[in-house]
Amino acid sequence: MNLSFKNMNKRYFFAISLLILISCEAILFEEDISDRAIVILAPLNNSVIENANVNFNWNAVEDALNYQLQVATPNFAEAVQLATDSILPATAFTITLESGEYQWRVRALNENSETIYTTASFTVQPEVFTQDISESLVVLIAPSEGSVIETNPIIFSWEEVAFAENHVLQVATPNFENAQQVVVDELVVGTSLEQTLSNGSYQWRVKAKNSSSETNFTTNNFTVNTGAEFPDREVVIISPPNNFISNQSDVNLQWQAVEEATIYRLQIIDPADNSVVSEQTTASTSLITTFPEGNYSWQIRAENDTQSTQYFLQNITIDSVVPNIPVLLTPTDGEALASTSVNFTWSREAIEGTTESDRIFIYDDAALTNLILQEEVSGGTFTTTLNSNQTYYWKMNAFDEAGNQSGDSDVFSFSIN
Repeated sequence: MNLSFKNMNKRYFFAISLLILISCEAILFEEDISDRAIVILAPLNNSVIENANVNFNWNAVEDALNYQLQVATPNFAEAVQLATDSILPATAFTITLESGEYQWRVRALNENSETIYTTASFTVQPEVFTQDISESLVVLIAPSEGSVIETNPIIFSWEEVAFAENHVLQVATPNFENAQQVVVDELVVGTSLEQTLSNGSYQWRVKAKNSSSETNFTTNNFTVNTGAEFPDREVVIISPPNNFISNQSDVNLQWQAVEEATIYRLQIIDPADNSVVSEQTTASTSLITTFPEGNYSWQIRAENDTQSTQYFLQNITIDSVVPNIPVLLTPTDGEALASTSVNFTWSREAIEGTTESDRIFIYDDAALTNLILQEEVSGGTFTTTLNSNQTYYWKMNAFDEAGNQSGDSDVFSFSIN
């Protein structure tokens, strides 16, 4: 019996020793990859990337378990910033980078060895997209259509056009169709220009331009008559434009000087009953005025000791109320969808005031750093197509015509199988 027990112990000891030996050999003999090299696929050396989302790709190395990817700007020798230093199980990685020069490198790793880094330089230079403004309209402020100008110099002014880089201002007498002379033909960076003109009839026009497109001209007619009697003179309003909308109650009103005027009288009018809400006088050609909330008109006239002009009127809307936050409905939080065509629905109680709209944001990461879609929407529903095998995160906010913006809604996630 003792002999049998001893033999059994020997067999167990031998089996355990054999297992330990095999495990040690597996560790000791894991493939050495230090003499292998990674082949970079993209970005290749000296590439120029026209997209801020940069995709890094390289060939797999046999027996590698992970890869270490580093990106530095402008390079590793003179690194100002390390954009990423990541250990990855795959052979691809995407990161969003600002415009600039970069260098990236990658090496393969396993438990016992690693390859040397393979390095390449590249430049991020996103393609500049210039917005098409050909359908936009230049809104002329002054001189207004049919106005009579009694003072020089004349200040031509117009509203800014989004995405415009400059404007062409032209003035002809008596008009462009039968022009005797084009007295002004200027490329203007900004939205105003001063010019002295002789008495007579004129037509002026402005178009906006950028590097890829331009608007049509907008045209007004006016007359210069510096010898007009004081009551017949016009107070030319410079800003704000007519039908101005703001979320600030204090508005800087500006107008051109009227010759021989000593003061200007300004009134705020309630258009509901044409009553005068407030009245002020000033010797200046500008006045910061506080308007009530809602739709109002303001009018101004020039005065001296014995005479006054007629009033000149414009409309203004003050809306300082922030819209309500949208309530997300579908896709519900955590919902799994079968179709890549996704219908988003939400609700929001509108507030009386200027026109309100909603804005939807869709991300493909929980940190909400990678925005894949942002859209201005309305009507409580929006449909778009997204990729399958992906989890998405969405939120919304609301804004109005006056520039008020709500806070962000809750964030919902959903997946597409």
